[in-house]
Amino acid sequence: VTKIGENAFRMNKMKTIDLPEGTTELKVHALGDLDFEIPSTVKKIGGGVVNCETKVTVNPENPYFKMKDGILYSKDEKILYGASKDVKAKVSISLETEKIMPYSFTYSKVKEVTLNHNITKIPKCTFAECHKLKIVSNTEKVQMIGYGCFAYCYDLEDVGTMPELKEIRKAAFWTLRDLCPPKCDFEKL
Repeated sequence: VTKIGENAFRMNKMKTIDLPEGTTELKVHALGDLDFEIPSTVKKIGGGVVNCETKVTVNPENPYFKMKDGILYSKDEKILYGASKDVKAKVSISLETEKIMPYSFTYSKVKEVTLNHNITKIPKCTFAECHKLKIVSNTEKVQMIGYGCFAYCYDLEDVGTMPELKEIRKAAFWTLRDLCPPKCDFEKL
């Protein structure tokens, strides 16, 4: 096996998987909620592979990825791939990070997230279903909020001031109004 396709192990009852050396790519949601170690040969990972239900480790010989505070980053920390079940409630994204992958924090237990000034896009479903998320700060450089980015974030109170914001995509702040009225101060956007 060199590549594991999109949703290949999603929605199954397995708990863990041992990925063979020689595996080079894990596509979007490839491993569902399985615990796993990223082999030394994996070079490419899609969004949602690491999620709040997974326990993830990285083979120390892998030159491309590393875990830090429950979050999978590229080795140089320029790309954030996802938050595992070990992510803390209060997160400060690495100062080196320039790109966040879609689905990075979906369903996670995060309550507060501090971005950095390199982050200009918050992609598709980044924080979707983060039911405890209250605050996302340091958003001054954000130019785009992706589809469903904050969908069903019932406790969201503050997303900061975004003077450079140019685009808010469909359903970005979608919440069932009759269940939980939004608490976002849209004047700050």
